[in-house]
Amino acid sequence: MSSRSPKDLIKSKWGSRPSSSKSDTALEKFKGEIAAFKTSLDEITSGKGKMAEKGRSRLLEKIQVLEAEREKNVYYLLEKDKEIQRLKDHLRSRYSSSSLFEQLEKKTKECEKNQQLLESLSKETDVLKNQLSATTKRLFELESKASTLHLSQSMPANCFNSSMNSIHEKEMQLKDVSCFVVVGGGGGG
Repeated sequence: MSSRSPKDLIKSKWGSRPSSSKSDTALEKFKGEIAAFKTSLDEITSGKGKMAEKGRSRLLEKIQVLEAEREKNVYYLLEKDKEIQRLKDHLRSRYSSSSLFEQLEKKTKECEKNQQLLESLSKETDVLKNQLSATTKRLFELESKASTLHLSQSMPANCFNSSMNSIHEKEMQLKDVSCFVVVGGGGGG
């Protein structure tokens, strides 16, 4: 009996189990997969695998493209910064505080002149209004006097005309009477 191994002894005593052979095969399978993962992991980390080389070259290309784009953007930003600085300098020179102060003084003087002109025009307008009012009043007085004088002159003329008419009528009557007397008296007398 000593020629048997302990494994065989256990098998003979307990009997062979079919499930144990499945577990043994599954265990062996997992051990093989783990070993394969370990080797592929080693290859990936060391950079020796084919897949890692393709991914690495793609990443390098992408990095180069991004770096070139970054350089282009840096250059573009530098140009824009220069343009901004140039425009700021132009604004400072054009609208410096002394220049703005001079422009403010100029506008203030123009405003004062315009205010004085407005005041003088207002005074002149008031004087002209007063003169117009006085002239209108004087014109009304003269028109009143003229109408009164016209009435007083037209009354004597009317009286004179009417007395002249009555004198003329009397003369006509006298002529008629004298004609009658001469014509009628000569036959009877």
